[in-house]
Amino acid sequence: MKKLLPVFLVVIIAVLFSMNFNKAEKNSAEKNDFQSGFLSYLGTTEEKFQTGFDNFRKFAAEHEELSSDKFVNSLVEKRRIIHFYNNLMGLMMDLKAGKLDEIILPELVGKYLLKNNNSFQPSASTGILFSGVSFGFKADNIELQKEFNAALAEMKTDGTLKKFAEIYITNSGSREPEPIRPVKIKNAPEIKIAVTGDMPPIDMFAGDGQPAGYNTAVLSELGKRLKKNIKFINTDAGGRSAALMSGRADAVFWYRSTQSNIKGNDPLDKIFKDVPEGVILSLPYYSWQNEMIILKKR
Repeated sequence: MKKLLPVFLVVIIAVLFSMNFNKAEKNSAEKNDFQSGFLSYLGTTEEKFQTGFDNFRKFAAEHEELSSDKFVNSLVEKRRIIHFYNNLMGLMMDLKAGKLDEIILPELVGKYLLKNNNSFQPSASTGILFSGVSFGFKADNIELQKEFNAALAEMKTDGTLKKFAEIYITNSGSREPEPIRPVKIKNAPEIKIAVTGDMPPIDMFAGDGQPAGYNTAVLSELGKRLKKNIKFINTDAGGRSAALMSGRADAVFWYRSTQSNIKGNDPLDKIFKDVPEGVILSLPYYSWQNEMIILKKR
């Protein structure tokens, strides 16, 4: 027994050392990791998104041509732990409370938040993505998709979409433009559109809780051109798919159509493309290139 005692002591010391080392390693990892918040992607899970983000981080570290992008450099320096949120308010509240280190949003949404909230500050932006918003339909509703595509193509060609974007997004200034309410057409069929309010100034709710922003102008014009009544259905970003699949809505706003600007490789396309199974998309009716990291002001 006495001969075995030194052996036991060595084993115990080794175990304690290993526990302390692992704890220190974990604390170090937690210190270097960033808690990062995104509005929910319905075309993937949080776990798959995390894997894709980690893979892109490795890809970016191996490609020096991306080193001039501050956003990408930030991703390489610190690993992001991804958290999905069903609405913009939840993202903002957890960033303010310190539960998140950052949130990542389209730059136009980030600029809107910074203009209207002095609790946040910008960190970095990137132009390596080309993104747009579309309307989503159930896969078997091809006819409605075709109708929307034809009307949206006309609105792009005749400059209507550009005019609305200038009024509601580019030149909106400090005062929000008045929302355009869809005109009611007697005896016309109704289209129920789910809007989220989670992407100002494109899709938002006014102080009275009614839909506002760029979408109200686009949808009102769509109603006129399709000779159909538009009815707004309120939901949040995380409830879009359920609203569509249950039949509560015929079409849903705020599906990302994302492509990478990195030539010769498309690692970001697989991460950021957000098209859930059973959903088809309209043509994008507003596009942008920049995504922004937003921090809590210190």
